[in-house]
Parts: sequence; C-alpha cells; structure tokens
Amino acid sequence: MTGFLLNSSDRTKPLDIDSWRAVSSYLPGTLLESIIRFPLRPTPWVELIEGTLLLSDISGFTRLSESLAQAGKEGAERLTNLMNEYFHMVLDIATAYAGSNLKFGGDALLLLFQGPGHAGRAVATGLEMRRATQKFAFKLENSRLHLNMTLGVHSDTFYFAVGGTPGQRMQHFILGQGVNQLAQLQASATAGQFLATAKALDLLKGVVITEPQGDAYRIIRLSKRVISLQEATRTTKIPVTAQELLAYIPPPIVQGLQNQGAAIAIEGEHRKVTIIFINLMGVNELLTESGTDALLNELQTYLSDVIRLAHQ
Repeated sequence: MTGFLLNSSDRTKPLDIDSWRAVSSYLPGTLLESIIRFPLRPTPWVELIEGTLLLSDISGFTRLSESLAQAGKEGAERLTNLMNEYFHMVLDIATAYAGSNLKFGGDALLLLFQGPGHAGRAVATGLEMRRATQKFAFKLENSRLHLNMTLGVHSDTFYFAVGGTPGQRMQHFILGQGVNQLAQLQASATAGQFLATAKALDLLKGVVITEPQGDAYRIIRLSKRVISLQEATRTTKIPVTAQELLAYIPPPIVQGLQNQGAAIAIEGEHRKVTIIFINLMGVNELLTESGTDALLNELQTYLSDVIRLAHQ
C-alpha cells in the first residue's frame, strides 16, 4: 500500500474556489461544516450531532461484479460506468432531501439527515431510492439483472469524530450505540424491506404507515407528502485549513485532483489487490465507561499506528 503525503508547501498553499468545490464534493457536509466553523481545531476531535441515519444495502452488485470481472479491463470499465450511473441516481435523491452521504461500504450507503423533519426526509429518501433501485436493470450476458435494496432508519444523538495524521491520512467516524443498532436492524431486513427503530418511529407519527416486525417496524408507505429540502448551496468561504481536507480523500483521487484541479473521471481498473478489513471492537463500551476523552486518545493512537504501518 503506497501512501500519499502532502509536503509542507502543499499544506500551506490555499485552495482556490474551483479546487475547494472539487475537493468538498468527496466529503460529507457534516465534516465540511465543522471544519468551516472551527478551522483551527486540533486533531482529534468529537462532537455530538442529532439526526436520522439511513443505511441502505443493495443486492445484485456482487453477482454483477463477479461476472464482469471475467471480462478483464473491459468488464471493469463497464462496472465502473454502471456504478457511477446508479450512485449518481440515488445520491441525487438523497441530496434533494438534504441527506449527506457519510460513508460508502462497498455497495452500501450511510446517509445522515439533520434539521427540521429529518426523520421524515430520511424515510422519503429511502422509499424513493428503493423504487429507483428496483427499476434499475441492465443486460448481463443473455439475461437482465435487477437490483433490490434493504434499508434501515434510526433517529438518535450520535458522536461524530475525527482522527489521524493531519496532512497525511485522516478519517471521520460516526459512533455510538445507535449506529450499531442501525447496522443490526438493516442486516435483519430481507430484500426489499425497509425497517425503522422505535426511536425513529417516535418522530414519524402521522408521516408513515408501518407494521410491527419483531422489535422494529416495517415501513409500508408515507401517509403524507414529505417536502424535499434541497441542500443549501455550500458556502464559498474557504477555511484556512482547506488544503488539509485532501488527507480525508483516498490518495489516487487526491493525485488526480492535484494534477487536474477539478473533479476527475475515474477509470475502471482490473487488478489483483490485497485488502485488509479492520473491525474495531469496544468503542461503545469505552464511550460509556470512560467518556469521549478516553475514546479520542485510544482512537488517535490506533489510527496513528495503522497509518504508520500502512505506509511502511
């Protein structure tokens, strides 16, 4: 694994408006807003945020990727084009309801909604995304492959944390017991199902029709129209640490941005790689027992070690 390290002149050079827009398009609004409000805040940091999380997972992409992988570079290019088309479609839906994409997890999306009516907007987004996904089809050999989606929604107060090595590699996290609860909820859904927790349902009275399913509730449909809330145009005020935002973006994309200074078209690649997936355990227990300061210290130590080892 090769690392990308900004040199000292890169870190102090301010971004122009076009470069800021290109870089910020790869990052969640929650992170950008925090950096704009507190541009000189030292790393690591954590803050409480209130809102609704929507977790969606798609069935069908695994079969698609395995099939297209057999076609080598041509298959990789086709897969990239299809994924770009699909995610452009669903993220446009989320943006119309002021949803912010926090994380990609393979073909899964974790979206955050904040502000007035956040739970209703999250559900409206999920229903529209599911409808669009079920209509999205493409030819695969001699057949047509259709996608489906499972969704979960949970409203709560969450911890939004940041750690890493500034100017080298940074990560943002959404933490708390509610995040684990949402992941378990979504994993229990079958293809096409949309489940909500009791906490989310408390904010959805008069907005949705549901039926009980175990400890959760299956969302059937909206009972009233939810007005979309187009995300406000992001401020053009560039924080003094704007160049440090590059450390939050995967190195190949950063290199493309630095070379071209604008959003780039990512070409599909077909190559063998080794991937390490790390599941960090005990976060919620540490939060509960020792508080946010202890969590930040442990998280920063862990991230620094991982970054150092990955760059060796």
